[in-house]
Amino acid sequence: MALLPQRDFGRKHALRFSVLGVGTIWFGRKWLPDNDAYTYPVPAEIARHLDTAFRMMDNKDGVIMIDTAAAYGYTEQRIGAYFTQHKYNITRAFIATKWGEEFDVTTGKSTVDYSLGHLRSSLARSKEYLPRIDLLYIHGTGTEEQILSVLADKDVIREMKQAAPQ
Repeated sequence: MALLPQRDFGRKHALRFSVLGVGTIWFGRKWLPDNDAYTYPVPAEIARHLDTAFRMMDNKDGVIMIDTAAAYGYTEQRIGAYFTQHKYNITRAFIATKWGEEFDVTTGKSTVDYSLGHLRSSLARSKEYLPRIDLLYIHGTGTEEQILSVLADKDVIREMKQAAPQ
């Protein structure tokens, strides 16, 4: 089987990934939002999905990007549970998560909070669920004014840099 096209990621320690990553919103949040037939996938379905991704999307280094977010409901918990059962795949994953948007699974409503306090609590929760975080970025679901404000917040940017893996 031919590998998917690859792209370099990063300047300092360039990694190569498939041009496709693994989107995980549907692991823990109704997706699409108006999909009345949605049901949460069972752990075996998530395992089959991720195992297939590792088999079909890896590159010569065996690494795939898994994209998640605090705003994806139970997704980070479910990804963490997968890696607890499939430890051998942790080294083959590049885990990217986002902060800034929160999703309430009971109400189905999202809120945006780009404060330093929210960054800290969101990051702590993500670290509790995920085996590691390779990339932390801002969930850009807010208004342009909110996004520009958070990008100008030196305390938030400093905290994000400190959270970055070395």
